[in-house]
Amino acid sequence: MWAPWVVVIVFGLILAFTHWFLQPPRAAEMSRLYVGTLTLLCSLLLTTMVTILTPISLPTDIQQQTIYTVVTKPVRRLEVVWGRMIGYMALVTALVVVFGVVSLTYLWRTVGLTIEKTEAAAVKAESEGRTRDFAQLKEQADQLRSRLQARVPVMGSLSFLDSKGTPHAMGIDVGQEQSMREPRSHIEGATPATAIWRYGAVPDPFSPVNRPVMIDRRIQVDQFLPAGTVEGELNRVFDLQAQIAAANQEKGRPETTSARVGQLDAAIARNTAEAEKAQTEYEALLKQADDLEAAGKADEAAALHAPPIAAEMSFNVYRTTKGRVGEPVYAEMQVTNSNTGAEYSNIFPIKEYYTNREIVPASILAGSLGNLRIEVRCISPTQYLGMAESDLYLLSSSGGFGANYMKGLLGIWLQAMILTAIGVFAGTFLSWPVALLTTIAFFIAGQLAFGFLVDFTRQAVLGGGPFESLIRLVTHDNQMTDLAPTAGVVVAKTLDSLVMPVMSMLVYVVPNFQALDVSNTVADGFAVSWGLIGANALLALAYALPFSIAGYFILKNREVAA
Repeated sequence: MWAPWVVVIVFGLILAFTHWFLQPPRAAEMSRLYVGTLTLLCSLLLTTMVTILTPISLPTDIQQQTIYTVVTKPVRRLEVVWGRMIGYMALVTALVVVFGVVSLTYLWRTVGLTIEKTEAAAVKAESEGRTRDFAQLKEQADQLRSRLQARVPVMGSLSFLDSKGTPHAMGIDVGQEQSMREPRSHIEGATPATAIWRYGAVPDPFSPVNRPVMIDRRIQVDQFLPAGTVEGELNRVFDLQAQIAAANQEKGRPETTSARVGQLDAAIARNTAEAEKAQTEYEALLKQADDLEAAGKADEAAALHAPPIAAEMSFNVYRTTKGRVGEPVYAEMQVTNSNTGAEYSNIFPIKEYYTNREIVPASILAGSLGNLRIEVRCISPTQYLGMAESDLYLLSSSGGFGANYMKGLLGIWLQAMILTAIGVFAGTFLSWPVALLTTIAFFIAGQLAFGFLVDFTRQAVLGGGPFESLIRLVTHDNQMTDLAPTAGVVVAKTLDSLVMPVMSMLVYVVPNFQALDVSNTVADGFAVSWGLIGANALLALAYALPFSIAGYFILKNREVAA
């Protein structure tokens, strides 16, 4: 029981001096840096504790014969395995709660107070007439606050047009280091090159042109245009008109039966009456809002309209020349509703390393049926604007940060549960040093090398399979050149073709710990959905249960005497 106290003491000591060595490169990135560091610290301490303790426990009890007090009673071996897992996970749960409460308190006292001081400095700058300082401080406070939220983004599908207007799935690769999870492409400035985000049922840009794979990126319009608002009622009118048009189109098909035609006529009559009622309500709401606006009651008029839509972007700029010192790179964003023809466009400066936010009128979504098209172009010549698919999204809502942070710690809890199952499983048949090494090997393979193992078994790594790589190692051949088709090389490639399909299935015995880690999502200020938490919980159980059951059968069929 000394281990939890050691973990808590180490956590407290590191936390006490965190602000000494955590210096964000930009003031607006303070919240992301602190949140990411705290979740990483919690993960390291908890997984290290579980990795060390769980494989030692059962072999030590068997060696010291203290397990006799349990197995001599009518206790099933499965209860021995699950009992140890539940005990360790109860300890991990208590530590997660402690870490969560302490971390949130620490974040409030550091980042939260920094936000308040920045906002106070902005108010002071405004009162003193320092417009530039006010704008900078206000932007900095907004950026800090946006990371301490749980934002719900609505993503589109990204594709590109090159400088000649030819469509592509990817833009220009300027040679910068890329993230393997989401590569970044660039568009050339002052050319027709365009980055296009499509919303709706759209084809996957990476699928073949002759056999496109459709992906669902439709916008839930009701989330942005609530019922009872001017735009909500306008959207209702458009939706009813679309239903009437679809019914009339179905009536005109030769295969439509007479019974179906009667149903469609009834639906058309019903929707026509509802559309006329919705049109009347829309006009009344619009007139009421205009009257309030004319009377100087702007707040009451705004309450009748749907809130504007925030489109957030985080682009980077690749500069081929410095350009004019102090002059930013400009981009143009054009939002188009293809169903109604409504458009919105604006030119804005790109703030690198910051979240750019553009406010789009809510009326542009009315009648869109969840379909929208957002085009971004770089205006500044000789400059390149870089983006990935997740770099632009529509902000649906923002939730509380505290609950979202605890969801991030729940991902660490799931990792600890799998490690506990592996450690107890290894302890059922191995001595404690070997069981400890086995648990550490599983953790390293699942946390650091899982992606490489998957690529290796799929033969996506240069140099071929294990036998071909062995020949290259012995003959000192590099990974790029093709080997001469000698008898040894042919045999090695044949063995690889037989072994790799088996290895491609066995590799998934190693848990993918990275899939359970949602700390980056929390640090970026995005909400972790309960659907993702549920999927990760099922993934963790899919690993923990087989390991625990295998440990039960091993413990049941072995002699526990020392």
